[in-house]
Amino acid sequence: MHNNDRHGRDVSVEYNSDTGIMLTVQVYPAWRSTLEVRKDPLEEHFQGVMGTVLRNSPDAQLISEGPARVTQNGKSYSGKMAVMTMQDFRAKSKPSRKRPKGISDLRLFRLGEYFIKYRMAYSEAIRGKAEKEIKGFMISLKWPSEEG
Repeated sequence: MHNNDRHGRDVSVEYNSDTGIMLTVQVYPAWRSTLEVRKDPLEEHFQGVMGTVLRNSPDAQLISEGPARVTQNGKSYSGKMAVMTMQDFRAKSKPSRKRPKGISDLRLFRLGEYFIKYRMAYSEAIRGKAEKEIKGFMISLKWPSEEG
């Protein structure tokens, strides 16, 4: 676990599965980047995070974007997800060959005053298996209880 700020309000955990999935879960305060209260903070932040991924990976291509759901502590939460292809940065390649395709999966949820972000990366070759494993992981990883 990594404390990303001195107060312990921004934390992340990294997982690496035996099948080759790299997954990072980050919990951090849900702040507003705009004073326009009509905007949904989840949607606004999701667009910003997805835009950063696409800008930082010039070969990235958006495959799909839409709603995401997860059940935690007996409650269902709605969020946003985006799936992108890009060169698999984990794969070894010779300078004369392109790296194989990889998948980057982003899911963002809001829990009270916090965002919960999942970032998954894996080889396109294991996509079906990875999707099943990720679904199981998201069910088994327990969020903190909502305060209030």
